[in-house]
Amino acid sequence: MIQTAFLGGEVSPKMLGRTDLKGYDTSTKTMLNALPFYHGGTKRRPGTFFHGEVRDSSFAVKLVPFIYSRTQSFLCVFNNSRIQFIKDGDFIETSPGVRYEITHPYTSDELNELRFAQFGNSVYFTHPNYPPKRLFRTGDTSWTFTDMAFVHRALTDYWYENANIRFRIISNTTNPYTAGGVFTVTSPGGGGAATATFAGTGYGQMVAASKAGSPAETWTVTCIYADSQRQEWSVVGSVSGAMALLFKAGNYPAAIAFYQQRMFLAGTPAQPQTLWGSKSGSDLDITNFTRGPDDNDGVELTLASSSNDMILHMVPSPTDLLIMSYANEFVMSSTSGVYTPKTAIVKPQTTYGCNLVSPLRIGNAAVFVQRDGRRVRAAAYDLGKGSNTAADMTVTSEHITGTGVIDMAFQQDPDFNVWLIRKDGYLVSLTYLNEQDVIAWARHDTDGWFKAVATIPENNSDTTYVCVERLVNGVYKKYIESIDYVLKSLSDATIFGANAVAKTTWTGLGHLEGKEVVIVGDNSNATRKIVTGGQIVLDVAAKEVAIGLPYTTTIELLHPNPQVDGGTARGRQLSVHEVTLVVDQTVSCKVNGSPVAFNSIGQLADKAPVPYSGDKRLASMGWGTPLNMKIEQELPMPFTLLAVVMKVSVND
Repeated sequence: MIQTAFLGGEVSPKMLGRTDLKGYDTSTKTMLNALPFYHGGTKRRPGTFFHGEVRDSSFAVKLVPFIYSRTQSFLCVFNNSRIQFIKDGDFIETSPGVRYEITHPYTSDELNELRFAQFGNSVYFTHPNYPPKRLFRTGDTSWTFTDMAFVHRALTDYWYENANIRFRIISNTTNPYTAGGVFTVTSPGGGGAATATFAGTGYGQMVAASKAGSPAETWTVTCIYADSQRQEWSVVGSVSGAMALLFKAGNYPAAIAFYQQRMFLAGTPAQPQTLWGSKSGSDLDITNFTRGPDDNDGVELTLASSSNDMILHMVPSPTDLLIMSYANEFVMSSTSGVYTPKTAIVKPQTTYGCNLVSPLRIGNAAVFVQRDGRRVRAAAYDLGKGSNTAADMTVTSEHITGTGVIDMAFQQDPDFNVWLIRKDGYLVSLTYLNEQDVIAWARHDTDGWFKAVATIPENNSDTTYVCVERLVNGVYKKYIESIDYVLKSLSDATIFGANAVAKTTWTGLGHLEGKEVVIVGDNSNATRKIVTGGQIVLDVAAKEVAIGLPYTTTIELLHPNPQVDGGTARGRQLSVHEVTLVVDQTVSCKVNGSPVAFNSIGQLADKAPVPYSGDKRLASMGWGTPLNMKIEQELPMPFTLLAVVMKVSVND
């Protein structure tokens, strides 16, 4: 029998008896620190490259991508009321050793509720406890993080009010207002009638009255746009239209998205199931939420739902805007294909609910974490059903997310992986290629705990950055590292060193003080040393080294399931007479604890074996039930497994 692919990934222990499943022969019992790839095989996962410690390791970390273009992308590191920035793998500095940083207001406990969406050279943020904010870049060391400047203009013939006054500007179509006209409104307060004095051309009037208990106030109302159909008014004072007091302390939106040239905000405490869309048009309109009769005016919609759970996320799709709350999923669509105040409608879809982890747009699907934090679903339009469905991608690997997912990111190049962070610090990968029906899960551990993840484009590919907490010399440290597809390290928290003359002492290892590290020098066999005083001393001098933390790749196959008379071989004694591993560019591995010979006759013992591609035949594994083959790679060396062939006998 032969296992030619590993695209079932690691399956749940609850599935070990399901030999009838279509994917049984392509799945594994364990897939640890290995990555299935969509061609069918699996390989040792890349190591991580060390970039530096965060500003303050005692505080939480949030990683946010800032992607202006393929050649201009940044990683924003939120930590201890500061934002620091990484570009092309390095922290941006104002001078050697001094990182550039700006302030942010969020506490460690608030970072997990931070939502963001990018528009051009700005990333906009929402959080229920703070005004929506804008992160704007004018240069690598020139960033601002400020409250968004909303526009809520008053429209002629519409009523506007706040806690102190209610007013309406009445037009006269025979001699309409023109731009530049100004009303000065004076209110005596306490419920008395307000007076309005108009200066400028045009006829009409303002009807205004103060509310009981209100103070005396004055407003300046200026006509800033006028045509034969409408006039818009800018109000200087405490009222600027029906929405002016909507986003205020204790009532800020939780969700944000951009769709069809509009900014959408949603989910305030007072209106948890309402969303607001800005005027459509140029980038000057995206913060203008003025509502009115025109097609490009602002939009307001409220979900018709049996629950009142707050909108947490909005995800643009090719046809609709997916709206997600803790209890339900909806889509906002249009009766005409173009969103206007008159054509926008909301339709209910599924009732799985989501948690705080930001969903990912992958192809035509929105991948999200269900409200229990453990199931991962892909919402996509089903032509046959005429609505969105949300398939459970963890149905055969329900254990893979542990006690819950707290962060995730998508890396399209080179391997089409979704990276997820679990509450217990494990990193989980999902090799996901929907059009090829590829859904393959794997787990990844390290000497520490993964805390956050984000992906940005770099070097004509995607770079996934992780925040990893490690216990170093008795102190907990949080490091920024990247999953290394570029330098191809196969150890964690790796640094590389080079010197013109071979040497034995290598420094710069303070981030791994007291740790046992694995070293590959001049492409020779790996050795291990303890870091002392920020350095290690090799037994053999080397010109080039890769030094990092070791990890073990483990692939444990499911119990063989050969076809036999009487049905299944499950429960019977099996004997594996011969095993053949089909490998590619591999230099080392073990099978059930026994090393596989890769060194050729005459090869020097102190040199790394030449990467081997082809078949490696092994001796008998004996009898057993169940019989699981465990393939391991402990060394920071290449390992790619394409297939496993077994000659099996079944004893009745």
